[in-house]
Amino acid sequence: MDATPLPLMFVGDDRRVLLVGGGAIALEKLERLLDVGVRPDVIAARVAPEVAALAAAHRLVVREREFAHGDTEGYPLVLVAVGGARDVARAIHAEVTARGGLINCADDPILCNVFLSANLRHAGVTVAVSSHGTSSAMAARLRDRLRATLPAWLDAALPRLRELRARLQRLPGDAAARRVFLQRVVRGPWARALGTGEVTVDALAARYAAGEALAGEVVRVAVAGADPDALPLGALDALARADRVVCVAGVADAPLAAVRPGAAVERDVPADAATARADARAAAGEVVVVVAPA
Repeated sequence: MDATPLPLMFVGDDRRVLLVGGGAIALEKLERLLDVGVRPDVIAARVAPEVAALAAAHRLVVREREFAHGDTEGYPLVLVAVGGARDVARAIHAEVTARGGLINCADDPILCNVFLSANLRHAGVTVAVSSHGTSSAMAARLRDRLRATLPAWLDAALPRLRELRARLQRLPGDAAARRVFLQRVVRGPWARALGTGEVTVDALAARYAAGEALAGEVVRVAVAGADPDALPLGALDALARADRVVCVAGVADAPLAAVRPGAAVERDVPADAATARADARAAAGEVVVVVAPA
């Protein structure tokens, strides 16, 4: 598969899904499907006791027999976990793709036109990490690394951000202006302030209605060495949401790999000029990170 995959979220609670296979890998896929409310039908020549027990607990349809031509009819998504039976996987792939369906074959990315991701779900946010079938273990490692970056105030901020968005949609103004304002809220200090209760939805909605710009902020990061993996989580968060990064003379380029794509980067700025420049840009609404040697 040479094309770059387009990440999508599949809502499968009212769609038929077929799982072909009944071993250990099928059990893993079955658990993941049930975890998000998807109740697949199962076809397998041999159904492991663990799979049978889980299927019985959820009252799933299980057919313990060999896969037969036509079994995938009516299923928009088919998951295949048949171990080394590659001829079976190929036959299922041919049948599914001939009618334009979606298929995932465990441990065989060539036979996939959809990949399962390592998912992180927290407080209404889902983050999906995929290696496109190359290494599910690495995808899981990256997911777990992301989990450690989630701020404590996220749980409280998300419903308030949803409420703010709904409020702004009812106010005069075009979608582009609304989007810019909400981006400023999320990238700047305002999302954190919503989560901690330092600012209210009413206050932000009033500022939008009055056409008032939101102030940005200045975050200072001290860098020791050139290893971006040595940066603390707070520094990584700041670089990932920065509109502008001002690098004091003497800072190595390597930590800048963590900078958000599209952010402006100023290099070799004299230390005495960096603070004044950052304060001016923050007053104009930007999130500015000043990176200096430790």
